[in-house]
Amino acid sequence: MLPFAFLIIIAEAEWRRVLKYVLFLKSQAGRGIFIMFVGLLVFEEKHANDIATSITLILIGAFNLIIAWVFPAIAHFKYLKKDL
Repeated sequence: MLPFAFLIIIAEAEWRRVLKYVLFLKSQAGRGIFIMFVGLLVFEEKHANDIATSITLILIGAFNLIIAWVFPAIAHFKYLKKDL
């Protein structure tokens, strides 16, 4: 599970050196699907913490997908970054 967590952190930090090998994490929809995938991997009915973490990850992934579909032009929120 730890490599998946590092991939999510790298995708959010936009670390280009690693993202060139996992191109699907560059898009908002790709991140959403990947986060939902990790949420499904974490799901285990025996532990309440695993269920809560899984549901949280699936909701975050679904939110990323909704943002990517509703606002495709600003899916990466580039408009928030100021030109220097």
